[in-house]
Amino acid sequence: MHGAARVRPMVKAWETITVLVEAMRGPGEVPALLPAQFPYAAGASWAAMQFDPADRPDSDRLCYTAHYPAAFDQAAPQCGLLVDEWTEVIPATDRNTGITFNFARPDNEAPQAILLVTPASASGTWRWEDLIGALNETLDLAKMRAVEPASIDPTPYSMLVPATITASSFYGISIVTSLAAVNGVMREPGSSHA
Repeated sequence: MHGAARVRPMVKAWETITVLVEAMRGPGEVPALLPAQFPYAAGASWAAMQFDPADRPDSDRLCYTAHYPAAFDQAAPQCGLLVDEWTEVIPATDRNTGITFNFARPDNEAPQAILLVTPASASGTWRWEDLIGALNETLDLAKMRAVEPASIDPTPYSMLVPATITASSFYGISIVTSLAAVNGVMREPGSSHA
């Protein structure tokens, strides 16, 4: 019950009632829950718990827990309040499945780098020289890399690559990571002070 109360609001309400009763009346007054399972079979395992595969239920089972203020009398009329209910399916111990996917064996590795270049000016158009400059700068930065991927792949650090290199700018006129703003050194265009 305590596990189900974490995800079932009405069971949580019942759990709260039991805690309050224990706090106000003492441990001996906590409403006890008695389990029942139908159809009744002598020696049958509780269907909601682990059971021997040889004793797997062959039909539907109704499992419930109830609090009886008085001893249960099957001949007497009964009245109750349903707090919560849900249907569960007993999972199979094994399943036959299949999966297929198409891949090109020579190049089946995801790209390790994506180059995103934005225009260098606020004009909204590209200049060929800017694109060539961005590519050349990217190649220069790649050559300055301290460790090659082949050196990192066999280590636990391989899950951290590809590393990210982002552009930064002193001026807030381009789409860049604003490291300058975070460090308090961004300048307004045309100003000479930090």
